[in-house]
Amino acid sequence: MDGNDQYTWLFAPPGQQSAYPYAAPPSQPSWQLTPQTSHQPYSPNSGYNPQPTPAPNWAHLPPCPGSNLVQGWSWYGFENLVICPSCWASFASATPLAPLAPLQNLPIAEPRMCCLYSPRMRALWIEAGTNPSHAAVQQLLDFSLMRLEVYSATVPTVNYLRHQLMLQRSQAMHLSQMSTMYQGMDSMKIIAGTADKHHEYGNNQLGWFRTEHGATSAQFEMERRAAAARADDPGTLAVIAELEARWMAVE
Repeated sequence: MDGNDQYTWLFAPPGQQSAYPYAAPPSQPSWQLTPQTSHQPYSPNSGYNPQPTPAPNWAHLPPCPGSNLVQGWSWYGFENLVICPSCWASFASATPLAPLAPLQNLPIAEPRMCCLYSPRMRALWIEAGTNPSHAAVQQLLDFSLMRLEVYSATVPTVNYLRHQLMLQRSQAMHLSQMSTMYQGMDSMKIIAGTADKHHEYGNNQLGWFRTEHGATSAQFEMERRAAAARADDPGTLAVIAELEARWMAVE
């Protein structure tokens, strides 16, 4: 297998001999993603070791959580740019910024999100590593902090709104089943000849039915339509689209 199947190589500007790999965060256990690197380019003056950390050293690590918040993990990197153990071992530990990172397998109880699952953040990490000055690192950390603030202002709200829409769809499905059940009971009672011939059930909003089951079915159907309308509320969908666009602009 060609090593380039696993890595996209990013090179420094002309005149600087450095090459760093960019790889997407793992979506499965690390030992299934160990690349073959025999054909990867290498510059002896880059300070970068093209051979990844041996698989036995990080095969036991959990997959990168991506944009999900996790708590109770040990992290690497910086206070405002934390890196999960998997991304650190498979990517960041071999870059010039690694020795500057104050967090080295530090347990943090609070929920955190790995910042280097993002292709954008990996590219900025590599860019800062081409000239690892204090100003370059600070610029990277400032962007990461801004990105985390956008995340806090958008993603939790999006997740909440999507969950509410899902609940409304589930409720609409349940109400539809209840309406169908009572409609069947209404039909069976009419066919059996046990319906009240001198009384109708319902109201002007639901309509009038020969059995109480027919009126109950109509009530469930009316509630189903209301729940379905809430599940596809244009205003809520517009808010979700706007918040997602804000997050995607910096993710």
